[in-house]
Amino acid sequence: MANIVVLGAGVSGLTTALLLARKGHKVTIVAKHMPGDYDIEYASPWAGANSLPVAKPGSKAQQYETDTWYELEKLATNLPEAGVHFQNNHIYRRAKDADSAVGDWFKELIREDAWFKDVLPNFRVLDKSELPPGIDSGTGFTSVCINTALYLPWLASQCLKLGATLYRGDISHISEAASLHHFGSLAKLVINCTGLYSLRLGGVQDTKLYPARGQIVVVRNDPGIMCSTSGTDDGSDEACYIMHRAAGGGTVLGGCLQAGNWESQVDPNLAIRIMKRAIALCPALVKPGQGIEGLDIVRHGVGLRPMRTGGIRVEKERIGDVDVVHNYGHGGYGYQTSFGCSLEVLKLVNEVKLIQRIAFIETMRMYPELNPPTTDKTSHESMPSVAKKRKVTADAMTAVLAEDTGCASAVKLPAAKKKTGPAIAQDDDTSTREAIAPPSRGVSFNFNFGDALPQTIRGDDTPVKVEGQAERLQELSETNTRLGMTVQKQMNTIAKLTESNAKLASTVGELSERLASSPSQDVRANSAMGDERVAQLDVELQAAEAAQDQALVRADELQTRANALDTREQALSS
Repeated sequence: MANIVVLGAGVSGLTTALLLARKGHKVTIVAKHMPGDYDIEYASPWAGANSLPVAKPGSKAQQYETDTWYELEKLATNLPEAGVHFQNNHIYRRAKDADSAVGDWFKELIREDAWFKDVLPNFRVLDKSELPPGIDSGTGFTSVCINTALYLPWLASQCLKLGATLYRGDISHISEAASLHHFGSLAKLVINCTGLYSLRLGGVQDTKLYPARGQIVVVRNDPGIMCSTSGTDDGSDEACYIMHRAAGGGTVLGGCLQAGNWESQVDPNLAIRIMKRAIALCPALVKPGQGIEGLDIVRHGVGLRPMRTGGIRVEKERIGDVDVVHNYGHGGYGYQTSFGCSLEVLKLVNEVKLIQRIAFIETMRMYPELNPPTTDKTSHESMPSVAKKRKVTADAMTAVLAEDTGCASAVKLPAAKKKTGPAIAQDDDTSTREAIAPPSRGVSFNFNFGDALPQTIRGDDTPVKVEGQAERLQELSETNTRLGMTVQKQMNTIAKLTESNAKLASTVGELSERLASSPSQDVRANSAMGDERVAQLDVELQAAEAAQDQALVRADELQTRANALDTREQALSS
């Protein structure tokens, strides 16, 4: 598994980190703002938050919202401590809002044949008797409301339980992130979940991003229902919605959708309009006869939605020497697309890992010294730096170099000035090697893997004993030979696993595409039929990836041992 840095600790960053950690990746989350903070730059705490599908049919966002709903549904059913709970929801349509900014955003929500009617439970068209004054039609369904004050810390805690690390930091260029992994080594991947900050983050600077300012009022009053309208009479960029958070999270009254507005301060006039509209839409918020004075206000809030022309960006990119997967631009639907986008990130991470492995294997082919071929009984071939086998016999004044590529098979060395002088063996490699042996007796030893002959810079005639060193060098050489063969086997295994992984990934991808392209009304049926096969393929792919990672680790260990042995040989030779 890979060392990965996730930039950003909003709902997108934390959800992505969680899914990566579940897959066994070693994740460091780096963010300027963390759960518990309230800052205009940190959008997630200010969200309602809920799940109101607004994606266009057939779009990627539709799949993101569908995938996310099933995960949120599980949390609401099984883990109330996460702060996600079911709530009945009404969407009210006013015909005159068709051309407004909010009306366009709500277009899918108010369709009586909405694509999500077979995804979210209890979808129905509201009866006329259920419509407030001034409302032309409406839909109802079961959704969820999320207490962000509970949910964001819960996501962070789940990441920590799986071994992820949270680091509060601020960077100016995305390339800096790779060095912030908690293992101390460079991360193989950076996941960019910085939201609106990607507009000015060095290396990204996505000019398609822009803010859509939102303003809310949080009150303690309970309306008993979650509801929204398609627009207001106070301006095309103002909205009216009410959602009650579980576990004491209060009721959120909103709001507005002011594109291009960076203002961080609360507009008091807008706050009054928000409260008045909420009471008009849902009189049960206050006691009979009361107005906004009947609202028990907790706080006012302002947040900036990270909108992006062209929609959410979930794609991979190489920036300098860093592999990056982007996941930002979620606008006002970060929570309801969080799991779907994160699943897409996982797919891209696997693609990047595969590319990195192929690049690694190609590097091994380009540099054969890292990829020794197998040896037979009569020859010792391996890395170029260790490719030569020498049998050196220092007998009196003669040195014989056998099987040394490019070197004479026998060299007659000049006689020393004194009979007690050294015998010198020379080769035509990049440097001259000197083998010192007592001239009074013959010394014979083998050098494998290009072992340097024992060297000396001594100018006297004192003989140097080399028998012990020769035996040790020979032993190290044989060990290195075995290591070289083992490394080769590991590389062959990696190549086979890479090919197998590519086939498995392709199969999973084709099956996922077929399921995604099915008509929306058959999504659950098709999903049920394909779940078993997808699960089987996913298990096989994970097993293959694990084996591949183990092979890479083993190859690295063997290469490290080989390097250490080379170092020891050089030390013995000096």
